[in-house]
This record gives sequence, C-alpha cells and structure tokens, in this order.
Amino acid sequence: MVRTPRPQSARPVQGEATIALPYPIIECGSLGIVLSMLPARSTVLLMPINRRDAAMGSIDTRLAVQVTARIEDARDGPAILTATFIAAACTTLGGHGTLFVPCAERAKDAAYILSRARALQGELLACLMSCLDEHPNVARARHPARYALPDEWVWRPASLEGCGIRFQMGHWTYPQPQPDDTAPYESLT
Repeated sequence: MVRTPRPQSARPVQGEATIALPYPIIECGSLGIVLSMLPARSTVLLMPINRRDAAMGSIDTRLAVQVTARIEDARDGPAILTATFIAAACTTLGGHGTLFVPCAERAKDAAYILSRARALQGELLACLMSCLDEHPNVARARHPARYALPDEWVWRPASLEGCGIRFQMGHWTYPQPQPDDTAPYESLT
C-alpha cells in the first residue's frame, strides 16, 4: 500500500497536462487491503479500462478493472483507495494475435484474441461486482464509474489473492454461495 502526500497544487501527468488531486491516493496491492480499509456502508466504483501501446508494428493491449473508493481517514481526512486488476493482456501483429494474461493462447486470429480479451475483462468485472456485493462494508458497487486518477496509478497491478476470484478452465470465476455442509443430518423417518 502506498499513500501519496496531499498535493498542494495541480501536478503534471503527461506532457503539459495537469490534474488537480483533491485527495491523497492510497494505492492498495490487493482487493483484501481495499476491503479491510473500507468503513461501513461504503460505495465502491469499478471501471473497465484499457491501454494500447504500439511498437515495431505490433500492438500490446492490456485490459483491466480499476476499483476506487473514497474513505474518511480520522487523522488525515478524505482519501481515495485504488487497486487495478489486470483481466487480460495480448499482442496483435497484422492479422494474428497472442493472449498472454491470464493464460497463453498463441497464433490466433487478431479479432478473436481482442474479443476474447474483452470477454475476460467482462468476466473479471462481474466477479469483482459479486465479491463486493457480498462484503459487509460495501453498501453498493457501481460501474462504470471511478474516481479520476493520474495515469501513473492506473497500471500498477494488484493481487486477487485471498478474495476467491480465480482463473479456472479458461474463465474468471467467483464461487457462488454453497449450501452449509455443517448442517446436521436430517433423517427422513
């Protein structure tokens, strides 16, 4: 977790552009950290985001879901929590593409790879929504919405470890509530 100091004025982001940051940003390394810092009845915002970089004829594409929430810190005042979860990463060159994250799918049609990456992003968004909806401190989770952050905070990937979201059999999954196995056995006699 990284906490930035409260900015005194606008700060440069890319080239000549500036963004005024009204609150300090707390970058969380996992969903568990975000959830542990949320006060009761919090609103959490989720935003599908992507980045495309071209180099030497190929296009690298990363698709993610960014989670942001505003909290009140008794000592320092309000702050923005953020965590970015990479849903898929791929490279396309000409008409061919390769998916690298969360699994390897090589030498496929570029349109298929990009469609698959967008579908994986949608799956991860749905899993995060389900996970947040179950958390006792989350009053509501909204998407697409986020607190605006400078680009430098958007692409530091966070961990899904410990939250139940997994990549299994080619898809992002979140476990559905299971019946209580500890319930006493009921006899039919």
